[in-house]
Amino acid sequence: MKIASNIIDLRSSNDTEDIILGKSNFVDLAGIGDTKKPYKRRLSFIESTGTQYIDTGVATANTIITEATIKYPDDVDFASSTVFGSGTTASNSGDRYQIVFSTETNFSCRCDGGTANLPGDIREVHTVKLDAVAKKAYIDGKVHNLSYNRTLNTNNIFIFVRKMDDMSTAVPTKMLFYGCNMWDDETQIREFIPVIDWNDVVCLYDMITKTFFYNAGTGDFVAGV
Repeated sequence: MKIASNIIDLRSSNDTEDIILGKSNFVDLAGIGDTKKPYKRRLSFIESTGTQYIDTGVATANTIITEATIKYPDDVDFASSTVFGSGTTASNSGDRYQIVFSTETNFSCRCDGGTANLPGDIREVHTVKLDAVAKKAYIDGKVHNLSYNRTLNTNNIFIFVRKMDDMSTAVPTKMLFYGCNMWDDETQIREFIPVIDWNDVVCLYDMITKTFFYNAGTGDFVAGV
């Protein structure tokens, strides 16, 4: 597993309000005292408006499992777009690891050339899961088998968009995002929750690494309640 290196390490800090975000997409809070919560406020969800995305710092591999609770917004026109994923190019679908809002009533999954369709109203809240270990995809616990016949890419997995070698062609999704868990085989490596940090920035906080993960696109996430 590859972890992103552009992390600000604040282990010597005693006050989370003194955080300087700079240009990093990650802030490491491991070791900060327990006198304050690591974040200002936990949210029920964050909403993307079509220009935001987040790098999970986790490289795609056949040992990675990703589970996210999500919903397509009620007040926007539908457009097929990626919930989370990775790939190399727009034309090469065989090496992708992804779950996509495929139609108004269906999610599409792809892993290593294997595909599955997960029926479900995208404007309702669902938990979707892509398991590269078991070669299965899930929606709300209902399992769908995947068949593999190619090799996965090794790019980092992004949320709200599919990571590609050339991000200039990538189009982030509009989505309500309630949280996400990731495992490397049997070891949990991410537990993302939506929060507002001490600088009033809407972002994700990882309960495993004690790290903020920020928008790597443009604009700002919208805070849910």
